[in-house]
Amino acid sequence: MNDCKIYGAGAVSGGTYREVSIAGSGKIKGEITAESFSVSGSAKALDNLDVKTLKVSGSFSAEKNVKAEDIKIAGSLAVKENLSSAKAHISGSLKVGKEANVDDFFLKSSNSEIAALHGDNVTIKREMAIFFSKKHNLIEEIEATTIDIEYVKAKRVSGDNVTIGQGCIIDTVEYRDKITVSKEAKIDNIVKLG
Repeated sequence: MNDCKIYGAGAVSGGTYREVSIAGSGKIKGEITAESFSVSGSAKALDNLDVKTLKVSGSFSAEKNVKAEDIKIAGSLAVKENLSSAKAHISGSLKVGKEANVDDFFLKSSNSEIAALHGDNVTIKREMAIFFSKKHNLIEEIEATTIDIEYVKAKRVSGDNVTIGQGCIIDTVEYRDKITVSKEAKIDNIVKLG
């Protein structure tokens, strides 16, 4: 399998690669399958991305779906459709237009937006940055086995073991086994599932 490396500005054609590396600015013009995909700078994918590892230091946006076994982001990741991964560690901003399915999900952010987040372990912490005007991560729905979140605004949060930390504003929280709620969280309804 070929490697594709961009230094400066350039474009990547769709195809199967061992490694895709962008240092600078890059555009991906077709469906990509790769062992590893890394961005240092900014890149935009116009089609689906299916990789084993995705590393971004800077910004990466995808017009369609992103599938990766392991995701590490320092900066921003924007996915117009669906995001799926076994493990994602994101520090910065995440925007997912439809659904994020991530088994082991860690997000440190103050300005992320996700339509629906499903996983096994979900942890969301606030990024301590003065510059962001938005104080909450906006996530319509979270479903996971273990949930530990702060500064999240959501309609529905559902899990077995749920910890709702400071700054959360949630319409309904559903839990099976255990729930812990901060005094600095606002929840309209708490439902114990049978």
